[in-house]
Amino acid sequence: MPLTQLHARNLRPLGRVARADSLLTVYRSAALCRLGNGELAALARAAGPLSYLDLRTAPEIAADPVDERLGATVLHRPLAVPGGVRWQGNYDVEHLLAAYAAYAGQAYAAVEAIAQWTTVAGPANLVVACSAGKDRTGVVALMLSRLTGVPAENAIRDFAASFPHVMPPACDPDSPYGRSFRSRRHEGPDEIAGRFLELAPPLPTETAAAFLAALGGAPWSWWDGASRSFRNGI
Repeated sequence: MPLTQLHARNLRPLGRVARADSLLTVYRSAALCRLGNGELAALARAAGPLSYLDLRTAPEIAADPVDERLGATVLHRPLAVPGGVRWQGNYDVEHLLAAYAAYAGQAYAAVEAIAQWTTVAGPANLVVACSAGKDRTGVVALMLSRLTGVPAENAIRDFAASFPHVMPPACDPDSPYGRSFRSRRHEGPDEIAGRFLELAPPLPTETAAAFLAALGGAPWSWWDGASRSFRNGI
């Protein structure tokens, strides 16, 4: 199955940069250790050699080690909610937005890592992943979208696309986990993403400059999930 048709566990392209001798693609995903054999096989066929930007914290990685089935080169840029911002067990929209805002400042380090990767990647494509591939990966994707000229409605659509695949059918709707998704559905992940884009801290000028310098004038294209094709960005 082509990767562009593979939706499970939030695995899909984000964008790509054209180099003189290759096209380097950035994908978003759940942690590689959460992908099934079929999904990994599709990723290997589509992506070939990989670099892997892991957004999980050290305790998460210790509990669920990085999967080495694809032999990926691993970069670590952990995103964690700082003390004072409660998020686990508090699933209403305002808590989600507070958590996402806390992630945003750290997400720029991940965007800078993506910029650095474009200069040294060689033939390797890049996978950006947290655990489930929705919240932290979604925040990084939104920050990257801001930087690379993705229209806001497309960035929001990509963010919202991660959520239908998460809540298992057997989940108790009155459990904390179930209430989290009732809350998200009440406002909708697209509305949440739109509000987050309005509230997120501004992009540091040095991050934008580093990203554009790393591209060195090479064109960046973003993935349009609606048309299932790449569109010209910066």
